[in-house]
Amino acid sequence: MMTQSRQWTEHWLKIIDCWRFYVVFGVCTKNCWIMWVTLIYLASYCFVYASCVLCMYSLTASASEDCTIKIWDFETAQYERTLKGHTGSVTSVTFSPSGALLASTSADMTAKLWDTTSFQCTKTLRGHDHTLSGVVFAPSGDQVFTCARDQTIKCWEVASGFSLKTFSGHSEWVRALTISADGTTLASGSSDHTVIVWKVDNGVQLQVSGFTW
Repeated sequence: MMTQSRQWTEHWLKIIDCWRFYVVFGVCTKNCWIMWVTLIYLASYCFVYASCVLCMYSLTASASEDCTIKIWDFETAQYERTLKGHTGSVTSVTFSPSGALLASTSADMTAKLWDTTSFQCTKTLRGHDHTLSGVVFAPSGDQVFTCARDQTIKCWEVASGFSLKTFSGHSEWVRALTISADGTTLASGSSDHTVIVWKVDNGVQLQVSGFTW
């Protein structure tokens, strides 16, 4: 069994690698907004895999290895509730631009949409063939994008839960996503040591940047 000190050593080594990943993104792409994708990538190595904040309601959501999502009041640091539904580790979470929905991804190969008033699951998105690792809403809130170990990115219609398109181009696990403020371009980071910038409406690759560490 791995000792606790060894676990923490490996944990911090991975964090250092992620910060190197952050710097390379900035150098390769020359687009500051793309670098935010690394924050998700960084969080994916923690025992609490990811977190996000909804300022308008003073909420924080955290994604955990224990298959749950926990909701906290970030002003008081008080725990509020636990969301259950995933059957594998929850790998990422994000709130929609309006704050009405919370999206989560999991090692169970699904993404879920949760109503932030009732905190009930309203949609389960199925279509990826391996662990999901990242999720981001379009600025309009009507679409959500997920990435996974199956080397793909999928675009989903929020209202119906239907898959609208699949972006293929990476040769390894797609680890993280971010989207531009106008919703026209999407950036993805992968274990294949590339960052790809995509045109959202047709899935065309606008830029491919390689990096090493």
